[in-house]
Amino acid sequence: MAGHITKRSPGSWTVVLDLGADQNGKRRQLWRACRGTKKDAQRLLTQLLHQRDNGIEVPPGRLATGDYLELWLRDYAKPSVAPKTYRGYADIVRRHLAPALGAVPLSRLRPQHIQAYFGKATESGRLDGKGGLSAQSVLHHHRILHAAFRQAIKWQLLSVNPAAAVEPPRPQQKELRVLHLDEVTR
Repeated sequence: MAGHITKRSPGSWTVVLDLGADQNGKRRQLWRACRGTKKDAQRLLTQLLHQRDNGIEVPPGRLATGDYLELWLRDYAKPSVAPKTYRGYADIVRRHLAPALGAVPLSRLRPQHIQAYFGKATESGRLDGKGGLSAQSVLHHHRILHAAFRQAIKWQLLSVNPAAAVEPPRPQQKELRVLHLDEVTR
């Protein structure tokens, strides 16, 4: 059997995933608690089976999103981008993204978390407390998250990119004013 679900108490389930045998032939299992309905537990079991079958390492611990973003900065961004770009990425991650999304376990991060962050950032995201961030700034945050989670898929920490399902706010296009002929001659 690949895995099973056991009811613990009303609204609480245990999901057990069979991971095969180790080098000594001892059976390995992953046990996860799930709160909610039986369908929620079945969804979790299906997700874990999918990860196992696709060769994605089922994480035994809970890597927090903030810890992952720091790992991404250190192991991917710093050696891959220009120093000034790296400093910009690190500033955005450490001052905005990690405080807002850092406590959420990476495996449980959903598009709703990111969308809620974008809404909050556009309303009151400035660090000086004087309003929200511009749509262009939030779009830049989205690009950083999308790149970081794309790398998490390559590193087999995620199976899908949660930032791919989020629509960032659109920057407003400023209307250009064209000079008249007499203005050009002046």
